[in-house]
Amino acid sequence: MNVIPILAGATLIVLGVVPGLFQRLTDNVRDACDAVVYGVPRSAHLDDRYRQPVGLACFGVFLIVVAVLALLSI
Repeated sequence: MNVIPILAGATLIVLGVVPGLFQRLTDNVRDACDAVVYGVPRSAHLDDRYRQPVGLACFGVFLIVVAVLALLSI
């Protein structure tokens, strides 16, 4: 039984539904990349208000449905 698509779908749903979680994750990744490239993290990024990534949640639901259907058809 392969549950990796179900776990990936659940992760995408959490990232798409929890307010600000995806934004904090992308800010931390950006700061880590800046620390590698420039030697110090540049946390002076503009505080842009991003839309909630609802598309991630929708894709997560789709991934879970496809995985469950694939498991049931075996």
